[in-house]
Amino acid sequence: MNYCYLRVCTALSVQSWIVNGELNGLLSPHDRGVAYGDGVFTTMACRSETIELWSLHAQRLERDLERLHIVLSLDDICANMMTLKATLTELQLSEGVFKVMITRGDGQRGYRYASGTSPTCCITYSAMPQHINQWRQDGIHVRVCNQRLSTDPLPGVKHLNRLQQVMARAEWADTFNDVVVHEGLMLDEDDIVVEAIAANVFWVKGDVLYTPSLEQAGIRGVMRECILNQAEQLGLNVQIGRFCLEDVLQSDELFISNSLLHVAQVKAVHVSETQANATVSSPAVRQFDNPHWVPIIQHRLIDHI
Repeated sequence: MNYCYLRVCTALSVQSWIVNGELNGLLSPHDRGVAYGDGVFTTMACRSETIELWSLHAQRLERDLERLHIVLSLDDICANMMTLKATLTELQLSEGVFKVMITRGDGQRGYRYASGTSPTCCITYSAMPQHINQWRQDGIHVRVCNQRLSTDPLPGVKHLNRLQQVMARAEWADTFNDVVVHEGLMLDEDDIVVEAIAANVFWVKGDVLYTPSLEQAGIRGVMRECILNQAEQLGLNVQIGRFCLEDVLQSDELFISNSLLHVAQVKAVHVSETQANATVSSPAVRQFDNPHWVPIIQHRLIDHI
């Protein structure tokens, strides 16, 4: 299945969800996703009545569910989406954000789960965030987060445990050193760059595209996979590995990606004085001007999504 066709609503006041086939249903307080983050999720953009990259989202859901030993078929997930679609169709509008969350289901107290537990499928719909187009067109500023990512026993899996990202995003409101900052770069405990808070990160130096390996932490985003596929076709050499912050700051251009944004250029990276003294020799603000590859990759993705 490559596409999932839906009619959805762009009105900012409209939100809806479905839990195990029940429109605007309730999630049990005994659900293991609530109690332990025992589950996985994916966030999908719907534009022109089509969920973008549905096949890649579906493949990742299947892979992640298998890693957690949660048994739920894609047919069951699609059935829930179609139930939600039947309600949203009446609104006759064409874009939004769908988030699919699959948990292990209800359980008793304690970490051990019982075999044969029925999973919970929760799918939410909300309007496309207003900032998405602005970030794509104008670029963004990012800061280096103080919160570090610890080694994840399930690297690459988009599981429901996201407290480190929550704490990283709580480090600033809207501005940092009187500048509007939109995202944060997250490093691991060895000061290796892993990802942005809600996106993967790429940078270019010469004709080489770099991105972190995510072997010890981080999420393998579906848009990351698309970019890596397109980069080689564009003639870029691709290097995936473990890189320090200095490598990023010395690059020619920098961008982030996720399923909603596609690609957004990073115009500047802000490094606190403490971080600069500890990890890098570059200025406290590293600006990236006149990108060459970012707009090419942006247009290439539009043609292939």
